[in-house]
This record gives sequence, structure tokens and C-alpha cells, in this order.
Amino acid sequence: MKKISGAKGKKNGGYIDGRTMSKYYCSCGKEIVYRTALYGNNRCHDCAMKDIKVRNEISNSQKGRTAWNKGLINVQKPYWLGKSNKDIISKHHIDGNKNNNDESNFLKIKQGEHKSLHWNGYKYLAKINLVYDYLKDFLLKYEITDSNIKIDGKVLHHIDCNRDNNSKNNFMYLKDKRIHNKLHQDAYKYLVKVGKINDYIAWFFLMKKKDSQKAKVNEELK
Repeated sequence: MKKISGAKGKKNGGYIDGRTMSKYYCSCGKEIVYRTALYGNNRCHDCAMKDIKVRNEISNSQKGRTAWNKGLINVQKPYWLGKSNKDIISKHHIDGNKNNNDESNFLKIKQGEHKSLHWNGYKYLAKINLVYDYLKDFLLKYEITDSNIKIDGKVLHHIDCNRDNNSKNNFMYLKDKRIHNKLHQDAYKYLVKVGKINDYIAWFFLMKKKDSQKAKVNEELK
């Protein structure tokens, strides 16, 4: 059968005479891959390891190999092992330029807060009354000319970030979620451009601290 890369079903290169469509099982009932069933010992890993001959073959194949940690003293586990992604500390490029790896350009921040740092830049622009200047720059960059036209399927955006303000002058209509995400994410770059990035970062962590204190008080009141 001719193999076609990237195709699905019978046209896929991995589909050979229907073997990938069939299911095969070990005598214990566990499912095994077709290569093991047709070309191997027709057993799952657990059953194969019960055979002393197989265990000896594996043991002999490992002889002469040096363990990766041999000779190392007090080998430590990676700090991220067992931690949630939101608690892992990552390095953020303050000026948004990933090629600038100067130590002074790094901000150590939890991964759970990293996305929020980029997203909330728009909210800060609204706070310091630069949001309309930014929108003018953004609409020009992405050649958006119909943001005031309401069309089914478009994403509604509140210009001042206040969802309770439903004035028509506070509405923008963006063609999809991708461009809406760009609207928030590019706000960080604009803050760098106008020299407000350090003020924003200080404000961001202040808001995080206040939110944390508020959550703690609410928890105590329960």
C-alpha cells in the first residue's frame, strides 16, 4: 500500500493492511500494540518480565552502562518536581524582547501570574487614560477599520474594561478571540513603547497583593 504522509485513516503511512485498526491482547487480558503481537512475544510487559529468560536478557543488555548519576554526591531533585505549573518561577523579559538576556531585563515571576502580567496591561492603559492612544495604534497596525460595526460572531470588547459600562461608545467589535487576545497582549508592548512599563509592573504586583489580602480576609470570615 502506498504511504501518504500526514493523511488520515487508510491513507496514513502508519496504516498497513488494517493492522493499526485491529486490537491485540495478551493472555492476561491487557491490550498490546500490534508490533508486539505480530513480531514480538505476544505478551504485555508484566507477563514478559515474569519470564526469567527475558529478565536475564534485559539485565545482560544493561551491563557495562554507566548510570547517569554515578559519582555524583547529594544529587538533588529538580526544584519543579511535584509542583504545580502556577507555582514554578520563570524569567520574564521586562522589555518584551526575548533576545535581550541581560540579567537586569529579567523579572522572576510565577508561571501562573506570567500570562496575567501580559493580559492586564490593557487594564492599566485604561487606568492612566492612554487606552485611546493605544487603540489608535493597534487598529492601524492590524488594519482594522470596522471595529464599531456589530456583526454576529464578532467578539464584544469594553473599551474601558468596565463590563458594567454598556454605553455604545464603550463598545468595540473584534472579528475573533485571536485578535481580542492580541488587543490585550500587545498592550504590554505599548507600555514599553511609551516608557510606562516599570510603573505598570509595580501596579500589577500591588493589585496582586491586595487581591491576595482580600481573599485571605474572605476566607477567615467563612
